[in-house]
Amino acid sequence: MKPLFYILICAALMIASYCIFIYLSFRINTKWFKNPPLEGKLVDINGKKIFMRVKGEGDTIVVINAIGGSQAEWWSIQDALEQKFRIITYDRSGYGWSTQDDSPKTLEGICAELDSILNSEGVDKPVYLVSNGTGVIYSAYFALTRPEKVAGAVFINPPPLEYESWLENVNEKEDCSNIFELAQIKAKNAAKGVYRIFSPFKGYNPDKKYKKYIVEHYLRIENHKTVQAELAEFMSNISQLKNPDFPPIPLRILNTSIEFLIREWVQNGASEYSARQLGRIFEEMSKDILSLSPHATMIEVSDTGENIHLYKPEIVINEILETANTQK
Repeated sequence: MKPLFYILICAALMIASYCIFIYLSFRINTKWFKNPPLEGKLVDINGKKIFMRVKGEGDTIVVINAIGGSQAEWWSIQDALEQKFRIITYDRSGYGWSTQDDSPKTLEGICAELDSILNSEGVDKPVYLVSNGTGVIYSAYFALTRPEKVAGAVFINPPPLEYESWLENVNEKEDCSNIFELAQIKAKNAAKGVYRIFSPFKGYNPDKKYKKYIVEHYLRIENHKTVQAELAEFMSNISQLKNPDFPPIPLRILNTSIEFLIREWVQNGASEYSARQLGRIFEEMSKDILSLSPHATMIEVSDTGENIHLYKPEIVINEILETANTQK
């Protein structure tokens, strides 16, 4: 009887400890977001508050985060370039300290928000757009519909323009997760407080200087609700980029090597067979982004995951400098 008693006591203590951990994690996160940090500023944009960080002087670079991303992921790059550029990072409405907004996350709405941000900062010259992953769709649409405002762009691991076809291929593989399923996993991890113990990015430990900002961002439940709202519009949004009128701007594209992606998919539960099949398909489909501009170039970055700006920021910095130099 005693062994069973001790087992039950241990189980009860473990459950109680976990509940306390979740409660304290939630309290810490809530307290953290009550006071915006001095790293940035809140700006009134059309009746909403947008949290942004502006550094440096000169030609303007605007960073547009991936869906669910934190602007703090870019602050180290921002610090490295502030001697040569004015760099704006910001959280779209619904993320971080920016006002929660229940309106549909359409391309035009998000780009109109960026218009207002540029106006608030007195930006009257064409800007350079830098974005990663799903955030590329917002940068691409901004350039497509406001060509006079864009001098060049750097896209990091952009999704294929024929995303519906890519999604069909992913869904055919039962052991592979699509972006919608991955977003749900991240939301569950946030609710469990996982990111307080493990990094939000596999194999990456955020810079100590900005680690707190990144960790608390990915733990915030409200941010994951905004992710779902953006993903609800994702398929409709990306379909609007199939347009021949994209401006002939310098466009530099950084892609993770296919072999590295295959290894990551296998590590995340996909079979070697499924991963290699998808790898061949993705390698071909990912080239369609080159059709946007006659001045587009693509570079494959080896030995790094999808978030190249985190794993190899020096490569991103170099590509931004190269893009700006082509316009001088």
